[in-house]
Amino acid sequence: MHRAMMSSVGSQKEVGNGSIPLRLRRFAESHQSRPIRLLLVDDHVVVRAGLRSLLRSSGKIQVVREARRAADAVRQATALHPNVVLISVRVPGVLGPGVLGIEACREIRRRHPGIHTQRKEGESG
Repeated sequence: MHRAMMSSVGSQKEVGNGSIPLRLRRFAESHQSRPIRLLLVDDHVVVRAGLRSLLRSSGKIQVVREARRAADAVRQATALHPNVVLISVRVPGVLGPGVLGIEACREIRRRHPGIHTQRKEGESG
């Protein structure tokens, strides 16, 4: 079973059993009149499919694009200007070999301060 941990500044919330992360749920509540545009980034296609299904089931979140590499996440965030980027901290590098998704979060926030980033930590097992 896939177990993911969502982290935000100073706190962590577990995702599982059909729940949407608390921080993302609160963001959705503040955007009641329009769906949240979300960019989903993970290098595992099965994980992306499961998260896409879970997020779409809320009715408040529109997955506008998916990416499997950190560099693609930065490019797609620039092109699409989603409200939120949900990104695995372990996706392959953005700025060079060995630089992971965490660097993509920093780069997206640097370039686009209005885009919220949500880091997903975890592994299958």
